[in-house]
Amino acid sequence: MGNSTTGSSSTNGSANNNSRSIRRLRIGSAAAIAGGIGVAFAANYYSHAQHAYSHLPQSPFPVLISHPSFVVTRVDIGSDNDNKEHHVSGGGFRNPDASFRPNRDSFLVSFGRLMLFGDRMPPTPQPHELPRVRTIDWTQADLKVRAAAVVDAVSSTSALPIESGSIHLQMPAQSQSQSPASPVFALTWFGHAAFFLSTSAANILLDPCLSERCSPFSFAGPRRLILPPCEVSLLDIDVVVISHNHYDHLDIDVLKSLRAKNTNLLVFVPLGNKTLLLDAGFKASNIIECDWWDSYNLQSRHNPHCHLQISCTPSQHFSSRYLWDKNSTLWSSWHIQSTTTTTTAIASIDETENNSAASFDQTPAVLLKKSKSFFFGGDTGYRTVHTFAEEFDPSLPTCPAFRQVRARFGPVDIAALPIGAYSPRSLLSNVHCSPRDAVDIHRDLESRKSVAMHWGTFVLSREGVMEPPRILRDVCEKIGVEFGKEFVVVDVGETIVV
Repeated sequence: MGNSTTGSSSTNGSANNNSRSIRRLRIGSAAAIAGGIGVAFAANYYSHAQHAYSHLPQSPFPVLISHPSFVVTRVDIGSDNDNKEHHVSGGGFRNPDASFRPNRDSFLVSFGRLMLFGDRMPPTPQPHELPRVRTIDWTQADLKVRAAAVVDAVSSTSALPIESGSIHLQMPAQSQSQSPASPVFALTWFGHAAFFLSTSAANILLDPCLSERCSPFSFAGPRRLILPPCEVSLLDIDVVVISHNHYDHLDIDVLKSLRAKNTNLLVFVPLGNKTLLLDAGFKASNIIECDWWDSYNLQSRHNPHCHLQISCTPSQHFSSRYLWDKNSTLWSSWHIQSTTTTTTAIASIDETENNSAASFDQTPAVLLKKSKSFFFGGDTGYRTVHTFAEEFDPSLPTCPAFRQVRARFGPVDIAALPIGAYSPRSLLSNVHCSPRDAVDIHRDLESRKSVAMHWGTFVLSREGVMEPPRILRDVCEKIGVEFGKEFVVVDVGETIVV
């Protein structure tokens, strides 16, 4: 009996030891896996942090970048490049102006709470409640000459929109100063903050988030409500401009697709975002990383009379792609100016008794320049409020960035400004514009025409999907901006020409 008991105890002890060993093994394996994941994340983060300030040298001017399609030079726009109030000592960036006041809770905690309370989010809209999408068949047009070809239409059309193939165009009113030498912008909205800008020098894609979800995961996160107007593979793009690294603005999968089609694709990003593109297979020489007020001139090698000046300008926002990297990379808006140059001879007049004859012999040539400007707001706030009513309080500080852009570059011919993802104001006002904010920015820029964006594509906040353009119309009427002419809402796939 005693032997039996001893044997049973030994067996139980052995089983317990084995059980403890298995538990220790499982715990150890789990710890190893967690540690490995942690090391991988840490290594990835360290890699990104290493490049947080890696960008092209600030001086001397100009800096020449070798590129097969463009002669790229650094431009001194006379800004105070030594003013780095938006830089944080030790790394990272901040919003330096009084118009930004931080939320009491962290943004991630507040946003998570917002998304979890589904009853406070807008209901899923029906198809008839969504923005109209005009499907574009780009095969009917040569993208390289699209903007230039529109000039002929401009010189012979009224201000009414016209249909050209399957491309819907809103033409500018005829002007005596318009001539074939004038630069032309053809701006097409692709939904949310994505725009396709055709110029005489290049085709530019801005913040192209065109995937099904704006999320680090293919199976979760905000999902598109409407399709893009065409396939990414149909786009013939020379330059991509990114405002910041949020998933609804920087879509790595789309960038990889564009790079596969054009290995010389040139990409402009704010400071700290270079590593993401290097990891995606972009060549370092094709990435131009900018601080606020950095500016570059692109002269087309194929059409040397056409120039683009792309300038990184301030905005009021934040950045993050992970839980731990908030504000480690910079955010920005962008100013793009297209210039065409022509050389014209001055005729000398030889008068005789019978007639006057014009002679072009021995006369100097005059360089004529004509320019158009485009402002891209990216994601930005304008003032910090807790309610919509406070937006009409003139004593509240507002973001000075857009008045600075106007002072440095002059009035803007056309601007793309965000009007959505603004509710609740207590959480989002310091980083996202309401329609009232957008109209104030329109006036700060002295924009001749502004196009609404950052609405109607994803559900990112509490307001209804179609609410932003309705409020925009009301605000425009209330403060004297002509809705539909000065500030317009377009269909996805619709093109405006200026």
